[in-house]
Amino acid sequence: MADHDDVAFTPAGDFLRRAHASLPARSMPVRGSPAPALRRLFTSTTPIPGESLRGLVARSCAANYLPNSWGMLQYLGLNHRNRVLVSEDPQLVLADIAHAIGTDDEEILSRRYAPLRPRHVSFFGLDIHQGQIETRVRRFSPNFLSDHSFHHAIWELRDLPFCPFGWDILQDRCFCEGTNGIVQGWTRTLVPVDCCDQCGDPLSGLVPIPVPEDQQEMLALVLTLVGTSEGERAQGLPLPEALAHTHRSRVFDVVRRLTTALSETSEFDRTDPDACLARCAAMHAACRAVVEWPSGISSLCPADHVVTSAWGRLLGAYLALGSPDSATIAHANAKLAKRRSRRSNGRTIELLGLRPAGEIAGLKDDTLELLWKGGAFTRHRRRHGDRLLPAIEREELLSFALRWHDRVGIDTLAYRTGISHHGIEQLIVLDRLVANGPTVPGLPLTVTSSEASDFIARVEAAQMVGRKIVDPVRLRDAVGTIGGRLKPWGPIMAALLDGEIDFVAATEGRTLTERILIAAKDVKRLGDFTFDRSAFPDFRFESRMVKAEAMEVLNVRAGGERLLKGLQIRGKNPQTLAVSDVECRASDIISLPEIAAMMGLDCASAHHRLRRAGWPAVMPGAWSRATTAPYVDLIAEWGRPGRKSRIGATHFEQFFVKRTTGQTKESDRSQGAVLKKS
Repeated sequence: MADHDDVAFTPAGDFLRRAHASLPARSMPVRGSPAPALRRLFTSTTPIPGESLRGLVARSCAANYLPNSWGMLQYLGLNHRNRVLVSEDPQLVLADIAHAIGTDDEEILSRRYAPLRPRHVSFFGLDIHQGQIETRVRRFSPNFLSDHSFHHAIWELRDLPFCPFGWDILQDRCFCEGTNGIVQGWTRTLVPVDCCDQCGDPLSGLVPIPVPEDQQEMLALVLTLVGTSEGERAQGLPLPEALAHTHRSRVFDVVRRLTTALSETSEFDRTDPDACLARCAAMHAACRAVVEWPSGISSLCPADHVVTSAWGRLLGAYLALGSPDSATIAHANAKLAKRRSRRSNGRTIELLGLRPAGEIAGLKDDTLELLWKGGAFTRHRRRHGDRLLPAIEREELLSFALRWHDRVGIDTLAYRTGISHHGIEQLIVLDRLVANGPTVPGLPLTVTSSEASDFIARVEAAQMVGRKIVDPVRLRDAVGTIGGRLKPWGPIMAALLDGEIDFVAATEGRTLTERILIAAKDVKRLGDFTFDRSAFPDFRFESRMVKAEAMEVLNVRAGGERLLKGLQIRGKNPQTLAVSDVECRASDIISLPEIAAMMGLDCASAHHRLRRAGWPAVMPGAWSRATTAPYVDLIAEWGRPGRKSRIGATHFEQFFVKRTTGQTKESDRSQGAVLKKS
């Protein structure tokens, strides 16, 4: 058989193996830091004019054999794997995305939907509401994809039912499965963006739904308004001379509102071809009204769902298209003027409400309010009608935002190090880690990214130099021999930092504890470490833990959730359990993986020995800790292959039951001694 080093790896496996080790160091973005710390993907991707940023990222992932976009974006600052908000998320660092893909920063910047004002973003220079951007579903034009292999940004406009290039209705699903088909999304990237992410067939093979030819001439005005470049906008129908100097954002807003007012319903089913064609007809009438401004609207009648006051406001906006932009935004300027400046200690400060402050800082309104109440900001107030509302200084907000987005949560640090949430808390109270990051009052502590990196660097710097570990064992596996209680991660890591336990840090392994190797002779020493939470009454330890940590306490992995049966579980994502309940369950039972670790065997061999020894389980995969843990070595010996009789095991069990109930006699002790000697 060929040696392992001679095995040919697949491109995907080769990429993940080589790139994975370097990317986790940037699981949270650091504002203002350079991007070269990240490894560039092996295959660079050249952006195509008009391509959306979501499409560019998906195309880059597919070119590098990444099965999903989360494989790259989780290391660039994206927080949610099922929402590919690369064009909107303020925590994503442009330089990091550009460096990973292998393109210029400007290519990424031009495709970002930067905030302009509260809840409004710039779509290639077009001022639109953020709700008009489709971020979940990957819509496409079969006609366009027959000649091109990229996702056009215009398809992300929710108000647009058709493609102004392929002149067909935009679709969002492949009918490879079921009658409803498979909706195309952004998370799966194993196939190119012009193919179905379920079956892999080209989406250009779907039957296109053409836009009526008699509507195409007027609908070409849409391309003039929403085109992603001057070249694209020049291909559309020109605006009338009277509106030549009107900003296209105002014109598109009127077209969009007119389309809604002329449609039978305010919302339309984007999956229904008939509804999309009806929407095209309404948009055709709206475009004609703009081309024939100012008399084009006189012959139009609003639908029944439009109230008189709304139609009057729309008429006013339509007629105002010919006035200068400066006059039409006077109302917006008046609103900005309400953000009054105050003088404090001789300096002028600008106060912001919670909503605009949240847009700037990339924080939710309720989070900012909690921080404001908790003293993170100077507690200013501003008058809004008869009410006094919280206000924040702009300079103070910007300074805080840099620190906020530079923080690393305890759960994130736990994921990077392999140390549990409660283990990180132990390190904090033992002064081995400083919780110096900003946090919302009442929520878990955080650390700065530099403190997190320094801690990992301090641990790696404490390893032995010039010597090898004899019979090495991963620290993650060694801690699996500790049961019946929470893992004493704090004292263990302190012993490593102080040089009490020799170790080396390998280069392979996702987490720090998977890279740390200790000698097999030191594994039993780990069980001597303890941590008493009651010794730190001033620290508020987390009273609940997620399922993954509960299974770590019980020394089981995926599939071991059955050992949590009967415990009260709260929440859905994540599901949590009371720490006290998990500790009680851990003190009652000992799991098969823990027994196997104590025996030095794999789980299958350990289970065979327990069965040969006739040792009863209290539930599938678990035994009584009180009646099993003290005699694991004897069970391993008595249950080893080759034993021809199980009578001794029965006597041993009877002897042990009597011992635990206080009924042991002198003859029983003699029998136990004989068993131990055998």
